[in-house]
Amino acid sequence: MKDLERTINAVDCDLVLVATPIDLGALLKLDKPALRAGYELEEIGSPKLSDILDGFLAKHGLAGAAEGG
Repeated sequence: MKDLERTINAVDCDLVLVATPIDLGALLKLDKPALRAGYELEEIGSPKLSDILDGFLAKHGLAGAAEGG
């Protein structure tokens, strides 16, 4: 987290756009304004995001990690 904080603070910008599921702006001490973006995902067709993530986790020996297993 400290590395991410240092990296963001080192960037010359007017605004930091936070578009993560958690509010990084609340966890990091940023020296510039931050705006949190919200979004929704509507899956149409396949593959679904969960199928892609399940495949990735299985490939890397992390199957069940998303469920805390």
